[in-house]
Amino acid sequence: MGDISELRGLIVVMSFLGAFVLLIGAMPSDFYTAGDMRAISTPEEIFETIDVYSFAETKTIWLNESGGSEWWIDPTFCIEDVDIGNWDIDFYYKDANESGLSCRLIHIHYEWIIWPADHHLKWFDKTGVDQSDSSGYLTVEDIQTNSVSNVSRWRAVCDHTTYYTSFAYNTTLYGNFTHAWNYHGLYAFFGVNFDRTNTSYNAFQLISMLLFFQMPAMNPILNAFMAIPIWICIAYLIFILLLRAIGAIFGGGA
Repeated sequence: MGDISELRGLIVVMSFLGAFVLLIGAMPSDFYTAGDMRAISTPEEIFETIDVYSFAETKTIWLNESGGSEWWIDPTFCIEDVDIGNWDIDFYYKDANESGLSCRLIHIHYEWIIWPADHHLKWFDKTGVDQSDSSGYLTVEDIQTNSVSNVSRWRAVCDHTTYYTSFAYNTTLYGNFTHAWNYHGLYAFFGVNFDRTNTSYNAFQLISMLLFFQMPAMNPILNAFMAIPIWICIAYLIFILLLRAIGAIFGGGA
């Protein structure tokens, strides 16, 4: 291993990642921003008063605990992906008939490529007052207080984006938000404006999404075919560096 052979993995990894970042960075943002922009899917009998077409992208979640997963920290919460506007945002909501019905939005991102980080969005009511607690939870009582008829509208805000959120239920079936929540009749609508979508990525974000199988609008199998060989090269380089470090410490050679 005394020749340039051990550098081949490094050359391959750096060349591929460099070309990948340059090509994606040169691509017009319209090609990799959310692929389902302007796709509107809402229960019309519930959200007919909401101007959904003013948003770049929308998503509706039915709080019936069938479309998400349990939160391992607290199994009484269900987690569903919102992920509109090219943001990785999770919606946490309490299971029906549990005490303390509440929900929150968490924005997930990576710092320095590999370090996961997250923060909650703050909930601002129709008067512009932040009603969320220190952990970003919004209670069903606050949703009810902020409602007009069967619709409660909010702005969920963090430093990166703003999600316009509305909670609603069918008034012919349920009497209030608590009733609808406990009988799986509550819907949450999310919309993001065109100017709050994530329309660009830096090199660190692109490399992170590629290596951790999170490239937007890419088949996971294709993403794996691209990422796994890079991980193999990285593992090989780490192995060679460890051998050389051991050789340097103990006076031998690798």
